[in-house]
Amino acid sequence: MNGCRVKIKDKSFGEMSVIQNLEFEILSDAFISLVGPSGAGKSTLLNILSGLDAEFNGSLEWVDGGPGCVSYVFQDPRLMPWLSVRENIELVMKDANDDSSWIDHLLHRIELNERADAFPGQLSGGMQRRVALARAMAIKPDILLLDEPFSSLDAPTAASLRELVLDLWRDHSSAVVLVTHNLNEAVELADQILFLSKGPASIIHQETLNPSRIDPDVVRDPDNLTRDLLNCQPEILSGIAVVDGRNYKSANKR
Repeated sequence: MNGCRVKIKDKSFGEMSVIQNLEFEILSDAFISLVGPSGAGKSTLLNILSGLDAEFNGSLEWVDGGPGCVSYVFQDPRLMPWLSVRENIELVMKDANDDSSWIDHLLHRIELNERADAFPGQLSGGMQRRVALARAMAIKPDILLLDEPFSSLDAPTAASLRELVLDLWRDHSSAVVLVTHNLNEAVELADQILFLSKGPASIIHQETLNPSRIDPDVVRDPDNLTRDLLNCQPEILSGIAVVDGRNYKSANKR
């Protein structure tokens, strides 16, 4: 497993600076959530981490023999409509024939083994998200990037997908970097939350949560943890966090 030290001095589009002086480390088995206002550069940061955007002033320093393998789950599942569920997963693999048992395992984990021959248009939105997640995990990445993968889903489907993400993370030891606007979601899933400022983005607060979610027997109460966090850091989080669909301001202090 390869970790990565992220150092971005500046990322600009023309004269507009999007990210400045942003540094953090992605450790093995880490689950990091990035929380920040719209337009703060969160998706831009994921594009840099994935290697899709190399035009920035800074570096990605891989440790333990990098560069590592990175997978990306976008907000849109981006499945190939002319390929079946199984073929969409095979698409990213070097030799799908040799890894057929691994694909079978993933299909079973996402509970779509009986729909392996179905096409994306025959699946619900939640099913398509599960296929996109399985495809990302198929190459056994060192780092899994998730760009708001639960947005626009109904509450039960989103909850089921969050549990699937945790299960796959525990099973396969990938580090995870999740972008979300939902603080409850970040608290439920992550061991570390990085709060980004308005653009140009930098880290204005870092919260480490214990005990680690690596232990499947640990049960968190995200509502209470979120409120405690908001009470401790109301000025930093004001206008950023969304809890149960409401914006929390400093006036919400108890």
